[in-house]
Amino acid sequence: MGKKEILLDRIYKYCNIENHLFKELAEILRQNFPGFTLVVPTLKGYQLAEEIHRYLGGAKIEWIYLKSRTDERLLMGDHLGGTGITFEGILKDTERHYAKRGGMEKAQMETRSGFEISMYHRGEGEEGEEEVLWMLARVTLSGVQIDK
Repeated sequence: MGKKEILLDRIYKYCNIENHLFKELAEILRQNFPGFTLVVPTLKGYQLAEEIHRYLGGAKIEWIYLKSRTDERLLMGDHLGGTGITFEGILKDTERHYAKRGGMEKAQMETRSGFEISMYHRGEGEEGEEEVLWMLARVTLSGVQIDK
């Protein structure tokens, strides 16, 4: 409470449902904890990232762990700032990745129950496309208005 942070340690979207559980959770948090920051230390699934963006707005990436064909790398702090990697950019790169492979619906159907759809980053340099293994993201809850 002193840090004005809410830690969302483990939440996964295991199945496609019409009721958006995260939407309701976000509304409860927004109403009861204005000015707090939602911290997601191990965000790895596209569906949750997309819902965070849809219902809470742009999140800030503080750490990101990426895997390319040949290497893995952890970026944080100053090393992350100069890369141009953004939360919104990751979502767009992921959508492009799956569009080339038959679409998001196909990816969801091919993903085993209990597993999340991976996110991707398309780098400009020699890294090429990298899978996002996980990221630490923060989003402020103040001023957010969730549509009912």
